Amino acid sequence: SFHVSSYFASLGYEPLDDLYVSKPKKIYIRATNEDICYGLGYMQLDMPLMPRINLDETYNVCQSSFPVRIDAGIDLSDIQNYDYEWLDGQNTYAIDANQAGAYYITITDKVTLCSMVKSIKINDVAPPVVKKIELTEESGTHTAIIHLENDEDFEYALNNAFGNYQTDPVFTGLAPGSYSVFIRDKDNCNLVEKSFFIFGFLKYFTPNSDGDTDVWEVKGLNPDDFTYSDILIFNRFGKLLATIRPDGYWDGTYNGKFLPSDDYWFTVTVTDKDNVSTSYTKHFSLIRN
Repeated sequence: SFHVSSYFASLGYEPLDDLYVSKPKKIYIRATNEDICYGLGYMQLDMPLMPRINLDETYNVCQSSFPVRIDAGIDLSDIQNYDYEWLDGQNTYAIDANQAGAYYITITDKVTLCSMVKSIKINDVAPPVVKKIELTEESGTHTAIIHLENDEDFEYALNNAFGNYQTDPVFTGLAPGSYSVFIRDKDNCNLVEKSFFIFGFLKYFTPNSDGDTDVWEVKGLNPDDFTYSDILIFNRFGKLLATIRPDGYWDGTYNGKFLPSDDYWFTVTVTDKDNVSTSYTKHFSLIRN
């Protein structure tokens, strides 16, 4: 019989159950011969030690880096002490993962046959996809908000791929002109550049020949990165008054006659290198002194 102490063993008191669960410890043995004589001994209950490794790993991998090598994570000096079986049937310490997904490996001690399962999750880092760039204006300053198709951890920099990156996709205090936003993931797998244009124009002009805002024109054009349609100018009733080139100007006349002080409207379409077009419809004032 088995007992928790030598004293209990010597008396034959409270023998342990046949199925005895315990943490590692010493237990004592009582052996008898037809209840005439007995002998005592002990034995040490030990729990087989499996390797101390991380059983749940996650890695972010650049799409261009596949295949990537993954392994059981056991110390190199102990590799030969275990058998390995991956979920796909491979019996090697390491395999090549060709795509994102979850990988499982069963690690078995060759002596005790105790096993444990390790999982390795691999995420591929997708490049950012720009859905749209929202432009707003308030009190003469502009704000650009970058909207992406995929909601991941990305960083943003303006006009400099090696500049200061920020996690906020909002840029404020922008003047009219062309810009490039650079977007990268935090694993530095992908870098995407997207150009956008902030349309700038005079909010009013005073065609009185004093040399100051005598004509109305558009500011900040960038013909290298964008193409522009002709600019159409209308009165408040929708009548077309003038058609000017993007780099041209309007002097406030129609058929050679001066037009009165009023609000006027214009439309123009801007197309970027990706052939994405944005149409603008704005208004401005003609002021005559």
